[in-house]
Amino acid sequence: MKLIQVFVPLADNKGDHFPESYFNELRSAFKEKFGGVTIFKQMPVEGFWKDADENTEKDRLAIFEVMAEALDTAYWKQLKVQLEKKFSQRDLLIRHWNVKAI
Repeated sequence: MKLIQVFVPLADNKGDHFPESYFNELRSAFKEKFGGVTIFKQMPVEGFWKDADENTEKDRLAIFEVMAEALDTAYWKQLKVQLEKKFSQRDLLIRHWNVKAI
């Protein structure tokens, strides 16, 4: 079993929040494809990193989490490109690992 997490920003670089419809569409797509989704959105999730000029960047994030029997790499790569465009990101984190449900 694979656990996949998708990290999406809540706001753009100017601080304007993305429309709630962006999150609802992703939730619906995951619910339809994987049969369910867990969303961590209300907790203060923050990401920090250094850009090319060594400046610290910061995002407030929502984490969408799904479980799948196998990892469809092509699907996740395509989704990453789509979400980077939609959320105006240079790079968007999607990570996975093997899990065993108890």
